[in-house]
Amino acid sequence: NPDKGTIYFKDKSIKSIEPRQLRNKIQLLYQEPVLFTDSIEDELKWPTLLKSSTVKYQQKKSNELLNICGLEKFSLNQYTKNFSGGEKQRLALARSFMGNADLYLFDEPTSALNKELEQVIVNNIFEYFKEKTFLIVTHSHSILDKMNKIYEFKNNQFQLKGS
Repeated sequence: NPDKGTIYFKDKSIKSIEPRQLRNKIQLLYQEPVLFTDSIEDELKWPTLLKSSTVKYQQKKSNELLNICGLEKFSLNQYTKNFSGGEKQRLALARSFMGNADLYLFDEPTSALNKELEQVIVNNIFEYFKEKTFLIVTHSHSILDKMNKIYEFKNNQFQLKGS
């Protein structure tokens, strides 16, 4: 808990926003993805189940996200049991966009990908979702090159490194 200060989201203190409403506007993606279901389609439906009042499942959007995340060779009814680490990470990335959040908080979202694939997917994401806001923890230069502002955590402080 911070000792002082206020955290704002879209010009409102987060203390004034109902927690469920706030969670519906923010999407987290961890470095080590967890898949919750057995099939690709069920995995992509997961955010719509959590946000059923605000987001409806769209099969067309699922297929678009598979393409954006470099999973176009898979069909929605395929199982994820034998997915590699990179395939799991890309599916979790696609899943994160199904919820139509306003803010995406990502921790090393492409760490399991080779540089060539990472570059293609990063370009796709930042082209397709250019109107969204991202806060990303990363060492990836492909991602850093797309950021409007870069902060470095140094000496227990965030310092603006570039913009």
